[in-house]
Amino acid sequence: PGFIYDEAITMLELAQQNYVDTPGEPAGTTKGLPPVPNPPANWKLRSDLTPTTTTLLDNFWKVWQNSDNPKQFAVSVRGTVGTAPSILTDVLLPLLPARMKIGPAELNFARAEPDSPVIAGVHAGFTLSAVLMLGTTDKPFAAVLTEIAKDPEAELFITGHSQGASIALLLNSFIFHSPQFSQIPTK
Repeated sequence: PGFIYDEAITMLELAQQNYVDTPGEPAGTTKGLPPVPNPPANWKLRSDLTPTTTTLLDNFWKVWQNSDNPKQFAVSVRGTVGTAPSILTDVLLPLLPARMKIGPAELNFARAEPDSPVIAGVHAGFTLSAVLMLGTTDKPFAAVLTEIAKDPEAELFITGHSQGASIALLLNSFIFHSPQFSQIPTK
């Protein structure tokens, strides 16, 4: 229920765009990959919300807006690339608590279940990547969320491939479980 095939195809097409014109890569190239098709015509890159640098772990994402429905935004998160920091993200396997405090900030990737003996865990590498996306680069993801949340009717898609899909899932969960962003409908 709720699965829309055409939306899924569009999100896959947007996820592919993370392998073209990204920091550290020659313009218009996708080293070792077949040519990437153009993004769907109605989805426009929001350069003002897309970072120009990668995170410490070489994570990168692009922010898109639907010109046919300007209330719709999409964030596409790049997957593993052939760099030591990106590969390190995949192999940082220990589990971290899905609800944690880092200084004054609370990071909630799961709902609170105080009566449960089970503590939800999240993959350390993907969680660190999500945290770095939220607070680093010239356009931190938390600032992007704050901008999108200004419109109470905004809708946000979060997509990615491989490592990017795992991070996208954590970001979606973070939004859902964060009081400051939970009003943003995500898909």
